[in-house]
Amino acid sequence: MKVVTFGTGQLGKDLHEVFTDRDWDTHSFTKLGCDITNHEQTRALLHTEKPDLVINCAAIHDLPTCEKDPASSSLVNVYGAARLAMQTNNVCPIVYISTDQVFDGALGRPYTESDPKHPLNIYAKHKSVGENVVCAFNPRHYIIRTGCLYGGSGPRQKGGNFVTKLLARTGNVTMTIRGKICSTWTHDLANAIESLVSQDSPFGIYHLTNRGSCSWFELAQEIIIQSGRTDITLIPTDEDPSGVKRSGYSVLDTSKAASCGITLADWRDGLDGYLEELRDLRPELFQR
Repeated sequence: MKVVTFGTGQLGKDLHEVFTDRDWDTHSFTKLGCDITNHEQTRALLHTEKPDLVINCAAIHDLPTCEKDPASSSLVNVYGAARLAMQTNNVCPIVYISTDQVFDGALGRPYTESDPKHPLNIYAKHKSVGENVVCAFNPRHYIIRTGCLYGGSGPRQKGGNFVTKLLARTGNVTMTIRGKICSTWTHDLANAIESLVSQDSPFGIYHLTNRGSCSWFELAQEIIIQSGRTDITLIPTDEDPSGVKRSGYSVLDTSKAASCGITLADWRDGLDGYLEELRDLRPELFQR
């Protein structure tokens, strides 16, 4: 079985590793290898590769960047998603990585796959439309909603992930106590995605995150405790330091995936696994 993955960031790298370890013929492409906004490039590549599965985790996902340049965000997050969905129709199933931010948090309880969407920012709006076009153009789809990802050395767009950027700091760090999130280790997520597709789970939308929820402040606390760092002091705030309007409560209900036998580890265990990986990748973050 051959899988083609678009996007080689923190999730893309773990997808490549996990699918390869489970005996898939795995091919991953950066924007330089194949730009999903280029019709001829994607058409030619899919014709050559003849994949059994395509995973689209290529995205512009930095919220401030999307707000400043909505045209570029739309080109990748909407039109790129639509192009891949159309070109894989009648060829193979497609996996589209989406976000917890398609919800506004107003319900105040974990969101199910069938809850109505109400995105609050450009990135979330474009990912919501991206979901719609994938569903419309390829009926054999898996829409994976997840959130607060960390893995590898972090995404290049953001200069790292939440964990690496926090551990690069010293002294006082202001952290919001507002709302609840589901943090997710990309290695756990990649394993869950491979399990979902390999066991021929019904097509549709799935919520996949590490179990449990926390605030950004609580996540930061756990990072500091598990890493053994004593030179970072968290200062709680009720403000969202990103400056971009987004959901204050983005916890996802993962019971649908659980009914298919797919559950991820508790978020604290996921973080523990990642920090062990990070000690080898970035030892300087633990030697302050």
